[in-house]
Amino acid sequence: NPEMTVDEALFYLTQNNEEKLVEATSCLQRTFFQGSGWKKKVWLQYVRSLKLQKNNLKQLFRVLRVIVYQNNENKIEVDNKEGLNKITKALKRNKDKETRQHLTGLLWSLSSHDKIKESFSKENIDVLTNVILVPSSGIYRGENPKDDLAADPEAFYNATGCLRNLSSAGPNIRDQMRDCRNLVDSIVCHIRLTAADRLSDDESTGNCICILQNLAYGLKPKPQLSSESDNESRESVKPEKTSTGCFSSLSPKEVIHLKNTKACQLALNANPVGIEWLWSPIMIRTYLSLMACSERDSTRKGAMGALQNITSGNCLESEAIADFIVHKEDGLQKIKKVLEEKVCEEQAAQLIRNLSRHSIVQDDIVKHVLSDVVQMLPNDDRGKDQSRELTACLCQILINLTKGGIKNAKAIIDLKALTKINYIARISDGRDPSQAGRAACILMQLMWQHTALHSYIRKVSGLKKKHFINKRTNAVMESEEQKRKLSNF
Repeated sequence: NPEMTVDEALFYLTQNNEEKLVEATSCLQRTFFQGSGWKKKVWLQYVRSLKLQKNNLKQLFRVLRVIVYQNNENKIEVDNKEGLNKITKALKRNKDKETRQHLTGLLWSLSSHDKIKESFSKENIDVLTNVILVPSSGIYRGENPKDDLAADPEAFYNATGCLRNLSSAGPNIRDQMRDCRNLVDSIVCHIRLTAADRLSDDESTGNCICILQNLAYGLKPKPQLSSESDNESRESVKPEKTSTGCFSSLSPKEVIHLKNTKACQLALNANPVGIEWLWSPIMIRTYLSLMACSERDSTRKGAMGALQNITSGNCLESEAIADFIVHKEDGLQKIKKVLEEKVCEEQAAQLIRNLSRHSIVQDDIVKHVLSDVVQMLPNDDRGKDQSRELTACLCQILINLTKGGIKNAKAIIDLKALTKINYIARISDGRDPSQAGRAACILMQLMWQHTALHSYIRKVSGLKKKHFINKRTNAVMESEEQKRKLSNF
């Protein structure tokens, strides 16, 4: 038989002929993926046929999924027609697996549009969670036999892809996802089961890790601590700043105070619920395992990103998490492995930067990864193989360590880092120092503040006072002081 033409396919969309409808759908899929000019015509016929067909929703949603694929105009048209609510209602009512696969794939495609992300409601997210995530994740394995029957890896993959897109939207959507009962728990359950079965490189796990990373963004961790510092000590520590900028928000006095404050430790909560999983010792251990063992870069980046988000502050809770990562889980050795493999270096450096804010782990950082950090610094100001953001992050690690004391500063000098830093301090964006250049200027001035090291600096690096204290570094320090005053105003 000759292949069905597009005109014939459009005609059969409106007929109650299952065999011809399947053939018509396949024809239209081929036409769309070949990029021909029929999309608008197919779309109009689809809208018309949707009102006529009640028994062939599987085929119709398959066509709609193709129609909106990489077509923003059609995605917006679906959104304008309250398509999200109609699709999730159909998902809630329909128990056919193939239809659910098309519906979740359709939602995933729609969620890639930034405007449509914000259109997703709490009800839409609840349906995805209860209809797809819960039965497919294994969260209630053995407790509800119906879940086993409803489980579908492909629909779960599509649903987590959709939620991954949503989690990268604004804070309102993330709040809705955090508050959705069983959403985080289902995602965590899937990750832990695949990790236990050594299947952590499957694509759904990559989606799940990135969802947790995004949900942890901008969220102050509230883990249970095994001991409480007195109220006076708590009040003496500045609250966490959410800025992700290059420069530390700790003053030297605050660093000294943190050194003298007794560290709190994470308490093991055996039954975390919802967002408690994001900073649970159980999940921190899982993140570190995936970071070290996964073969998928996206999964490794997601695991490091999740750790980075829960260690981003200067509060006692972040310090307790840093202490757990370094001293209880040997996390620096796992990070060092990532650096040595030269994959995901920027994410690894950002995690080290966060850890380096806490004096309780600085000795370990100096011992285990400082040489790797220095080695990653570009050799001169013309190095183009490395992003300026990564260079600035590496300088920030050295800034944090230098603020931590003369012992740390000497270790940096011993690794011949100052010559590199002196070059980086000259990097400019036009007339002004670049982000990396500003960080290097601050580091040079902080290093020279250790007066006991002046002769040692000259001996090891050959650099003199003029390299540390000059018009350029003074201007950067004055600018940073002005920023600090404004932020405290």
